[in-house]
Amino acid sequence: MVLVGCFGASDGTVSAEENDEPNSPPVLDGTSYLQDVECTAATCSIDVYHAAVDPDGDSFDLGWDLDLDGVIDTQLNTNRGIETIQIPTGYFVSAITDQYVESSQGACENSLAIVTETTYTLASQITTIALLAEDSNGATSGYLHTVTGEETMTNTSLSNIVSCQSLDLFTWNDNDASGTMGDSTDDALIEVSMASGSALDWSRVKISISVDGGTPQVCSDEGSCSFTTFESGNDQAWEAGEGITIMENGQDLCSGDDGGCEVVVTITKKGIGSEADKIIGTVTGYADSLQ
Repeated sequence: MVLVGCFGASDGTVSAEENDEPNSPPVLDGTSYLQDVECTAATCSIDVYHAAVDPDGDSFDLGWDLDLDGVIDTQLNTNRGIETIQIPTGYFVSAITDQYVESSQGACENSLAIVTETTYTLASQITTIALLAEDSNGATSGYLHTVTGEETMTNTSLSNIVSCQSLDLFTWNDNDASGTMGDSTDDALIEVSMASGSALDWSRVKISISVDGGTPQVCSDEGSCSFTTFESGNDQAWEAGEGITIMENGQDLCSGDDGGCEVVVTITKKGIGSEADKIIGTVTGYADSLQ
């Protein structure tokens, strides 16, 4: 569909061909109005805002090119507006955003055990579409717009029979941290100690918690929770018999109004190089507001 420009439109206008002046292409803009993408097996739907103007006042064709072949697939009838675009799922590519490994092992029998490692991969679907325009004098322009689709989680598992002596086994204990809880933002929540396992370098330790089923959050100096060590005879590594105290860090994670909070602690061994992070323990404890 031909759209009529807003500039220089009069009966006495001289065309670019007649006065040999350069012909300017249309100027374009496009952006996602709502970032939430709804997908079916065949297409993903997203609302996209567009705007276009021709500096010379020429009329122009305008629309979205979904497969980047230089041809308009979805025609637009206005110079500005919001359109719901249906993008085939086959046009999206997968971009890995996170990957981690969970390991589990069966009981030792005849000095052997079955170890299963499950790799979880979180990926976002991403594609790029183009806003295209061609004016009545043949000048063309394009504007690329990248769309992020749904997140997907996939997992693959691999099981092996290994010697029990080669296993990097960890067991953990939990205990309510001392002190009461209230509206302050520095309350101690829970203690976690290593009951058994090989020495774990502190630089490879990642601690995350979920309070009363909330969103997991990593404990660090900059996070909403942090942790300190106790009974640590080795400043470089976490060894059996040693532990950590997890506490609030600038945010009231557990007010204690209901008597306390359930705290799920995840202990992760950070990967090195191409090695993925590995969850080596999950502890569910209770932070009692009265103790």
